Amino acid sequence: MAKGAFLTSREIFSSSIWSDVIELRLFMFIYGNAVFAEDGIEVAGIHLKRGQFLRSYRNLRDDLQYTENKAFKKYPLSTIKTKIDKLVKEKRLAIEATEYGTLFTVLNYAVYQSFEHYEGGNAERHLNSIRTANVQSPNNNKNDKNDKKKTLSSSTVPVAEIVEYLNQKTGKHFTTKAAATKTKINARWKEGHGLDEFKKVIDVKSAEWNGTDAAKWLRPETLFGTKFEAYLNERPTGKPAAQQESKSERIKRLQKFVADQHANGSTPDEIQSMVAELGANLSIEKINKIIEMEDES
Repeated sequence: MAKGAFLTSREIFSSSIWSDVIELRLFMFIYGNAVFAEDGIEVAGIHLKRGQFLRSYRNLRDDLQYTENKAFKKYPLSTIKTKIDKLVKEKRLAIEATEYGTLFTVLNYAVYQSFEHYEGGNAERHLNSIRTANVQSPNNNKNDKNDKKKTLSSSTVPVAEIVEYLNQKTGKHFTTKAAATKTKINARWKEGHGLDEFKKVIDVKSAEWNGTDAAKWLRPETLFGTKFEAYLNERPTGKPAAQQESKSERIKRLQKFVADQHANGSTPDEIQSMVAELGANLSIEKINKIIEMEDES
């Protein structure tokens, strides 16, 4: 748990978030535990920038445990997810899924932690103006439009989603931190290749190489390099005979996957779709049963 202190405007008492206890507790917990260091820190192989916090939805539920009638209680995961979505909609947080949990970014964290914005009691008005600017597009300044266009074009490259899909298909643990990974993906993206094409290359080569000596080449530098287009035009092959997995191992792997995705706030329907992408088939009833067993444990 983070130590030290953080700044908060007293005008939060008149803010809309003050009337929603769960939303307030969530925001203050994430905001209060976000990285304060200017250079950020390393957590689980991920570089967290200032104002970021890495936590699963399941852990957040435990963090916000409370007592009622002398009994310990927890909010439902669905409630945690709903409140997080609300904080994102209100432009207080941004979220990104990672293999170690959800990466929360406190928007305007630097503003919250700057003394100058609390002078004269104008903090909340200043933050509101920034949130408004995040939603509304500038109409009269051509340079602002060009700058925003550049920002959008760079931020829409789904690096995290591509890397996560690769990890799902290969069982590896690549992160978005590596500069070479970002460079390769951005280069292919600029050539006009979309998300579906990245997934197709991953599907084709993982089906061909998984369980063989060539599995070591299932990595971003190889898949998204200069042979990307050649891989894209290859026909999918069946799984190699060398790739074997016992029934019990497969069940354990699927159970762990379901539990992890549930902990990150995914619904049973969403989990079913993800499982299908992995080439497996689980009914909603089975998924709910796995979740219930995990909650009991």
